[in-house]
Amino acid sequence: VTCQGAVKEAYVDGREILLGSPQPTLRLAAGTWAVHLLLSGSAAVHFLFTAEAARCVASPQPMLLKMSAGSWETGPGKWTVGPKAYDLPDVIDGRLFSPLVAVRVQNRAAAWAKDVQLVVMPTPHVVGFEEAETDWEQPAVQSLAPGQAAVLYALISLVQEVSAADGCPLEVRLKLRYSGEDGSRFEELATLQLRCRKRKDSFQFLFLDVDGTPQMAAARLPIKACGQDSDVDDGSQGSRGAAAHGCPVLLSLHGMDVTASRAADCYKPKPYWVLAPHGRSTSAFFWQGPGDWSALASLEALSELSLAVFGSPWRASPRRLLVTGHSNGGYGAWSFAQLRPDRVLGMAPLAGMPVLAGGEAGFEGDPFLRAVMDASTLEYLSAAHSRSGSNMAGIPFLARTGADDATIAPWLTRRLYRLLCPTGALGGRSCTRGGQAGVVEVPGKGHWWWDTAKENDGGVMDDSQMRQHWKRALAGGAGRGDGEQTLPHRFEYSLWNPATSEGRGGLQPLSLQVPFRLARLQVTRDQAELGADGGEGHETWRVATSNVRRLRLRPPGAVRALDLDGTRLDAEDLTRLARRGAFACREPSAKQPGREPPWVICRPPAAGCARTDDDTSCPLGENDTESDGEASREGHLKQPGSPPSCCDPIERVGPVDYGPMRRVFAKRFMCVVGTAGSDLEVQRHLLHYATLLANRWFQEGAGSTRVVLDRDLMDEKNEIRIAARTHNLILLGGPADNLLSSVLLLRHPGITWHADGRSSPVFEIGGCRLSLARNALVSLGPWSSGTAKCGDEHGERFVYAVIAGAGADGMRKAWRLFLDGAFVVNHWQHRTPEFVIGGETGSDNVVGAGFWGNRWEWQPDASYSPC
Repeated sequence: VTCQGAVKEAYVDGREILLGSPQPTLRLAAGTWAVHLLLSGSAAVHFLFTAEAARCVASPQPMLLKMSAGSWETGPGKWTVGPKAYDLPDVIDGRLFSPLVAVRVQNRAAAWAKDVQLVVMPTPHVVGFEEAETDWEQPAVQSLAPGQAAVLYALISLVQEVSAADGCPLEVRLKLRYSGEDGSRFEELATLQLRCRKRKDSFQFLFLDVDGTPQMAAARLPIKACGQDSDVDDGSQGSRGAAAHGCPVLLSLHGMDVTASRAADCYKPKPYWVLAPHGRSTSAFFWQGPGDWSALASLEALSELSLAVFGSPWRASPRRLLVTGHSNGGYGAWSFAQLRPDRVLGMAPLAGMPVLAGGEAGFEGDPFLRAVMDASTLEYLSAAHSRSGSNMAGIPFLARTGADDATIAPWLTRRLYRLLCPTGALGGRSCTRGGQAGVVEVPGKGHWWWDTAKENDGGVMDDSQMRQHWKRALAGGAGRGDGEQTLPHRFEYSLWNPATSEGRGGLQPLSLQVPFRLARLQVTRDQAELGADGGEGHETWRVATSNVRRLRLRPPGAVRALDLDGTRLDAEDLTRLARRGAFACREPSAKQPGREPPWVICRPPAAGCARTDDDTSCPLGENDTESDGEASREGHLKQPGSPPSCCDPIERVGPVDYGPMRRVFAKRFMCVVGTAGSDLEVQRHLLHYATLLANRWFQEGAGSTRVVLDRDLMDEKNEIRIAARTHNLILLGGPADNLLSSVLLLRHPGITWHADGRSSPVFEIGGCRLSLARNALVSLGPWSSGTAKCGDEHGERFVYAVIAGAGADGMRKAWRLFLDGAFVVNHWQHRTPEFVIGGETGSDNVVGAGFWGNRWEWQPDASYSPC
């Protein structure tokens, strides 16, 4: 069965089918079956539905997917044909920039395909990597469920450096191997070709994204070496120690229906790197969620690969960025800089906007429930807070658009400027129309143009005005000329989600007192101690915080003292806080009459202190040889005899285990199918949902995941096997249906399961007793590998998302809560917080929702109660 055209969703007998790609076989008995199509359009809509008898195939049948001619190169076909069949790196200046090759496959049969693996066959120029030859992660052998599509990759190497005379393009021979459930073996061969590019050309490379699948980006080499050899630190703004400068990077985020290669080709050669991430698709998820994470991952990959291939003089720095983008990418540039201003030396959103339109206007019910749901998207809705522009104070800024732009109205570009003006972010520049030196409307130009004043002058992305803007940005905000960011005398930083927000001035909130409520840092640099140019000398900072619970403090080296909400930190305190894993925190319960609660230092624990699933309270600072730092004068930060609760490693922190729901896709993840229940129809539905999710991730984000049966992840002691302990988990089925749910959900601090959660699917959240017979549940929860060291600030922490309902109808309701269009702003940008409870009433059948507390407990001021 296939659907094309204006079909948004399609169902056969209530089973959703994936649009725009080959379908698995649907088994239907003789008779009449209902087909439901949800159409989307503003005028006449056209669609095509086809069904034909399929040849019954008993053995597994993974097939290399074929690409429709020209569909990937031109863009528009991307919406109907899905990801292209393969991704290959380019050979640049005779060298292979990245060793990854990727192909896309789908198991077209009704049987599982086992031991699926992509193998490189040697040719005169290209060979496969042996495990001992590389630090790259070797691809895992995996299984494919019936109908499942996936991305496979292999590692290749050049026998030696090559030139055009060596027979470019270079041939790559790949073999797809797999076996059936009976052990029978199968193979399929494919021959592809690597392009050879000159040093002045743009080139493509692959990297492993946050979910472990290969993704594409394009880049341009600098015209000369621009890096500096120095000791590498943790990457913080102005860190306390030698800075690892590296080459600046022009990060260019593309607009709709534009590929990474086309975006990189918009630029002439420059004295710094140009990086154009693909963002996983030609929509780049609108540079939210997976698209945003992918841009960050491409920056880190460029830094590592440029160092490995060309050496330290050419190393790209992921923290010295010139950020720009056009159209959809203009919004992405604004959002990226607002979340991560310490990385940004200059920015220029082109034909952009401060916020993307999204969401449904017809949300009925309690406005507070709507507010809770909307809070899950606030990190990408920077215009929701009137002072959001203050995050970028002091960063050289230019917004441009065509005066005749009929696609994105020019007033949206002006709005970007106005968001900066009231905050003082533009350094006192006039905010009147006559003084808008930071916003330009180019006369006579529309949404896109190739030439601004003369032929081949760089056009919208790279004309003389843009080149001059980047030159001024690299010269330094105070004319210092060292290419480093200069902080203003006063600056602020606002955030909602510490998982994506990196802070400002080396001050990074790691967790909030009330999750997903507005938090803020307000910083004043002591003017009396500033140098003559505003950037040198010994400084004292005064920092006022709001709704911040944990704070990493690594300010510039010139800062020798810091007043944090009345708690004094001296140079010794700041040195201790600069250690890996150290942070400051404060517990509101420690507040004394007339005084703010004090901040305390949470030191990294001893390296040998191991944390397990059952023992999460490793003592902080044990065997630490440094001074306890006891204060000798009033108001100084004190190290207590026993750590306060906010220091406890069990608490959630930063990007590791914060929500909202979409964060389950921010690491490698597995879809775990429940087989514990006795209802075979429910088990079939769970496998169908898992395969559908895997194929949607493949279709919309060129991603890949593993579909695994729960019994294959549990050992004879009813413990989770090691194979699952490096992944986030999506659990299909509640405690009565899924073995992993019966283990992990019963440990969730915010959910109480009654009657062991299995014989009677009754649960309690926030004092409300609910039944899966009437209420579906979708929730994030914590879990750990059990092998983390307490000294590791990120630990081995993961999250799971459970999708639970009673029977086939209950699971269908829970599934819709997880991936329903009612809660999607854009593709995979869920308007879903950390838990959602479904029922028979409420707006879109949602009766409860919210965010968990810092220990995954019920948080009443961040949740909507169903009772």
